[in-house]
Parts: sequence; C-alpha cells; structure tokens
Amino acid sequence: MRDYHIDYFAGSYRYQVGQQKWFAGFSYQHQQLVVGKARPLMILDRIGSGDAFASSIITGLIEGWSLQKTTDFAIATAILAQATVNDAPEFTKEMVLADMASDGQLELIR
Repeated sequence: MRDYHIDYFAGSYRYQVGQQKWFAGFSYQHQQLVVGKARPLMILDRIGSGDAFASSIITGLIEGWSLQKTTDFAIATAILAQATVNDAPEFTKEMVLADMASDGQLELIR
C-alpha cells in the first residue's frame, strides 16, 4: 500500500460454508490491517449493501472510532442492508450499534 501512497483501504466479501452465507470485511490504515468479525448473512436484497459498507467506513473515520469498531460497524450496517428489501435501508447509527452490542441477535423494528 505504501508503494501506491494509499493511506486507507477497506473492502468486504461474502462467502458460504455449507448452507450458511457469511459476510466479512477488512480495513487498512497506517500499516495496520484489521479484519472484522464475520457474521452470518440472510440476503433479501443485496442492492445498496456496498454503499452501506462504504458509508459506514466514512462514518467511523468521521467519528474517530478505532479501526476495529469502524470495520465491525461497516459489516453490521451491510448485513442489515442485505436483510432489508429495497435499496434505501432505514435504520439509524444507534440501531446498528445496538445490533453490534447484541452480536446480531437484536430484532430491529423497521
């Protein structure tokens, strides 16, 4: 990354083990690579999930969160976006943080 003068980089990926789909992500900043916790995935609509991931990375940077919290927040937001029909998920930052605190077990009311 240093050879290309890239200060920050983040990405996400989906994978499947048996019948279970998973979603994970990573971030890189200041020569530190953080891999977020992979979470089980139930896809209703993938449209907008990449935007949700990217905007959540930006949110973490603006908020001054740790690289780990930023990455985990982005993963949680993308998971929730994929569990929502349509390309405009309607949940707040506080709802995503509550989902993270519950390890994805919280039932969001939408």
